[in-house]
Amino acid sequence: MSALRIGIIGSGGIATRRAHSFAALPECRIAAIAARNPETGPALAEAHGSDLTTD
Repeated sequence: MSALRIGIIGSGGIATRRAHSFAALPECRIAAIAARNPETGPALAEAHGSDLTTD
């Protein structure tokens, strides 16, 4: 079975904790991050090998 692809909206503290929690599950993959913050958004997307959108 293929991995469940997750999208995260935001890149603050709660979004970061949720992204790390989902990524720790073997059946989940963080597919995309939607964030406007130019510092935390790219860093979170890079940490999970995810696409980033700022729209």
